[in-house]
Amino acid sequence: MMRWTTVTAALALSVSACQSEAHSGAEGVAHSIDTVAVIGALADSTAATLGSLDGVLETSFGDLIVLDATLRRLVRFDTAGTVLGTIGRAGQGPGEFVEPGALVAGAEDRVGVFDNGRRRLIWFEVQELSLAFVREDEIDVGGRFACAMDDGLWVSSLTYDRVLHQLSYSGRRIQSALEPVKAQPLEALGMWGAVALGVTAPGPLLCLPDQNLVLAVPTSAPSVVAFRPNQGEIWRATLADFSPLLHRVTDAGALIQQPVGSNGVHLARSAAPWTDTSAVVQYQVRRDASSRLEIESRVLRLTDGKELERLASLPVLLGTTERGLLLGKQDWPFPALLLLRRR
Repeated sequence: MMRWTTVTAALALSVSACQSEAHSGAEGVAHSIDTVAVIGALADSTAATLGSLDGVLETSFGDLIVLDATLRRLVRFDTAGTVLGTIGRAGQGPGEFVEPGALVAGAEDRVGVFDNGRRRLIWFEVQELSLAFVREDEIDVGGRFACAMDDGLWVSSLTYDRVLHQLSYSGRRIQSALEPVKAQPLEALGMWGAVALGVTAPGPLLCLPDQNLVLAVPTSAPSVVAFRPNQGEIWRATLADFSPLLHRVTDAGALIQQPVGSNGVHLARSAAPWTDTSAVVQYQVRRDASSRLEIESRVLRLTDGKELERLASLPVLLGTTERGLLLGKQDWPFPALLLLRRR
């Protein structure tokens, strides 16, 4: 199976060299991050310019597959940013996309795209010099967040009154887990507020096949849930200094909470590997109505969810490469994939 990364759509920061600051009082040290390459941004070839960056995978050939949902295609780059090929376009035919949502790795050098508009899982083969359409499978669970384990695919989606779903590689639903917890009224405030612990909306996923572990990061609750496919939930971490951005989630949509307190409000954006024993969970934070958006990164221990570090000044991270480089995301002033090295 190919290396995978978390799929997310998020704000990211332009970085040339940055210092990420460790949260005072937390374990850990500051990290310096250098940019090795910026891929897909205003290149000479129009084929290299991305409309958006909605997922990335590293192939067994050492290059990178990017899902560009805006232009409805996959783009294959080498690590220098050269375009090696593209496939896909808007449409409803074989290998075409209506609403591509998540990019996942499959067996035998294949990559899959969840097309939520057509309710299809579309598979492509990564060949040495090209990408080729393989097949389409019907699905009844789709979403923007998905990742791959040895025993199948995992999708974050509020479907069948559950938030986390396991699918086979042919798109068949195997099981569903994590019952959504509805927001409860806060009578003292005269408004609806998010529960302190629970899952109220689907969010980023992180699959760790070597650890047999799936991390689910709810969009609108101050918790991270660790799930083991054969055992169910094994721990649930409650995050400190956290105010949910969404204070009510229903089938009709979500209502936004006004910023409260010095911690601002948090919206889950990404989860990615950090070390062999930890993962980084990232939130978009707004301190008040007039402040700029920022990314807050929290490093959690995989064995129990204990917060080890709190980092600032990092872009949204999508994963890592075999060479140990971090994969980051830039949305402004133009979409790009960042290859980053941690000193």
